[in-house]
Amino acid sequence: MEIELHNNHGNIDLDATDVERLIRRMAEVHDLAMSACTVIITDDDSIRALHKRFFDDPTTTDVITFDLGNAQIEGEIYICADQAHRQAVTFEVAPADEVRRLIIHGVLHLAGFDDRTPDDRKIMKQHENRWYEQTMDWVINL
Repeated sequence: MEIELHNNHGNIDLDATDVERLIRRMAEVHDLAMSACTVIITDDDSIRALHKRFFDDPTTTDVITFDLGNAQIEGEIYICADQAHRQAVTFEVAPADEVRRLIIHGVLHLAGFDDRTPDDRKIMKQHENRWYEQTMDWVINL
């Protein structure tokens, strides 16, 4: 599986190896037939343009996920660093930790999880929290 990290926002310090480990592990556990996953860290303007173009919603969002594959998943996860910074302040975590959570959220979408209904959001949040706690253990134990 090919995994790429494009950090177009200099204010987020992410370790590409950690991101790759996280995505590979999640793909393995969820038995995802994934050939590629690209994580793109971007800004408010870019994420708003994507949100408008593909969801007819001109507002900022934190993460947008696309599966461009046919037989196998070819994921693209767009993360808004500006929104991640705002959420990090709200949740009192480091911006890189909030981005890690958003990557998890994106991979869960690729695994078939949805967050359109309150029940779906609750289930997805439980999985997101579990994965986030596991990745924090990885970072601490490196």
